[in-house]
Parts: sequence; structure tokens; C-alpha cells
Amino acid sequence: MTKITMPDAETVVEAGPVKIRAASFAPSKTSDLAVYDSGTIAFDREIEGPAVIEEKTTTILVPPGWSIRLDRCHAWYMWRE
Repeated sequence: MTKITMPDAETVVEAGPVKIRAASFAPSKTSDLAVYDSGTIAFDREIEGPAVIEEKTTTILVPPGWSIRLDRCHAWYMWRE
């Protein structure tokens, strides 16, 4: 089994989205969706949806009107604006 390691708070060099995708959250309407690599997101940074956070074991969809934050215990918190 492969051990998953999370980045150290001091070693994360934050980057923006790794790509932009088109997504649909309503019939016949598309919008740009920022895609982030979870390993480049600094602790306590807030990201507004629409966005996708890609991890090695999961993918998190942040819908429009929602935000997400990674705390120092490596837990994701998501809330509606």
C-alpha cells in the first residue's frame, strides 16, 4: 500500500489553477471551471467555486456560490457563500 504524504506548510509553493475546463451547472449553460492540484494549495487559502481540487485519491467539486479551504490538519472545509 502506498502511503499518502501531505506537503509541509513551509514547503508549499502556491500555484494557480493547473488548467481550466468548461462545466455545466445548468441546462444549456457552461462556465469556466478552475482545476487545482491539491499539493499546490497553501493551508488556509480560500478558493471560490466553481472549481475542482484534484488529489491522488479523490476529486472535490466546488460548485458556484461555494468556497473551500484546507486547514493545517489537512481537512477540507466547504461552505456556501
